[in-house]
Amino acid sequence: MIRKFLFCGMASALCSTVFAQDVKITPVASVTLGGGRYFYSGAASNGGSADAYLCPVVNFSRDTALLPMYFGTYRGTKDVRELVGGGTLTQETQDHALTLRFITRLSDDWRLRARGGYKVEYVRETVDESWGAGLFDQRRALFGIEGETAVEGGGSVRFGADYYAIVYPNYQSLVTKSEFETSLDTTTYKELSTNAGTNPLDNTNLAVSASYSGKLAGESGYKVFVDVITKNFNDQSVVIVDGSFSPAIRRDLSAALGARLSAVFPRARAVLSDTIENYSSNQNSFDAGAAKFLSGHYNYIGNTFSPSISFSLGEFEPFSMLSIFAEFAGRYYSSRPAQSATGVYTSDKMYQATQTAGLSFTHPIYKGFSARMTSSYRTSYSNNLFEGNYKYNYDVFSYFMGINWDL
Repeated sequence: MIRKFLFCGMASALCSTVFAQDVKITPVASVTLGGGRYFYSGAASNGGSADAYLCPVVNFSRDTALLPMYFGTYRGTKDVRELVGGGTLTQETQDHALTLRFITRLSDDWRLRARGGYKVEYVRETVDESWGAGLFDQRRALFGIEGETAVEGGGSVRFGADYYAIVYPNYQSLVTKSEFETSLDTTTYKELSTNAGTNPLDNTNLAVSASYSGKLAGESGYKVFVDVITKNFNDQSVVIVDGSFSPAIRRDLSAALGARLSAVFPRARAVLSDTIENYSSNQNSFDAGAAKFLSGHYNYIGNTFSPSISFSLGEFEPFSMLSIFAEFAGRYYSSRPAQSATGVYTSDKMYQATQTAGLSFTHPIYKGFSARMTSSYRTSYSNNLFEGNYKYNYDVFSYFMGINWDL
């Protein structure tokens, strides 16, 4: 039902433009296959990776187009992903998404974009876990709309809204079984299971955004944006001071403010971006082992700064491309106390910082085929030394080599 609903909203808009038009279809595709080594806190493993993008662009006219798109990724190495309030070690992941995007020009100054999509994500926490049986596998359905208008000086303003629902189809069936494995501790597991609702992880979201893009000299430019997301966990009750659950349901709010500066040179492009986020939730936590109530457990202020630069190398087109990137991210939890290595709560508030650096090199081979090499290093540090539940202090290094094909 969710998937049918997503695309019905676009049908009426399409009917008036599809017929009696000269339709032009332009296929666009990109596939990358690679393999390499991955080091998690010194422990090495081999693995593969794959990325795919397919899109037959359907142009009904110069002003109207339809873009049916497929995105797919596979990562066959260990990684730390934030799944439920903390870093969880995963063995393999893959996701697949189908998106339908409709673009039309309403006037000389206004453009309208509508989109709908459905995405599945598979997460294997253990090496013997079957695909499709993961506790944190999820399904996501989305519908959104965006308007863009040109302004004086060559800039543009965008306003958008998205509604999406996230469902964890295996969670309810697995909580009653004993054969699955998960990194969640007993306290958190009980808190998220039947005592807090039948489907406590399922959530619905409404995201609204606004941005302004301006031009600088040449092709350089900048962008400032604000994003606000409300998240409702309709079957997750709020934990109260005695560790029981109130009738209220969990509601989260994320507000982000960011800016991006892009400088374009004859053979190089540099980008600087920064985003500040304030995340708040009415959900608390209760540590039964320590008999401690943790108010505002998920509230934090975060900042992410990302510089990057890309170079075009060689004398003739198509050029080789060298990209160097970095990311510096930090979170400060306003209420959550840090823990010692043995789990004792301290008087300090918890924080976490991650730094990432990497590079990629792409060299054209023949008619859309290119060789690609990527490497990255990420380190995470936190004053929360207790890692019985989640991973906070670790480092990862990887390098992959493979083939890329673009159509």
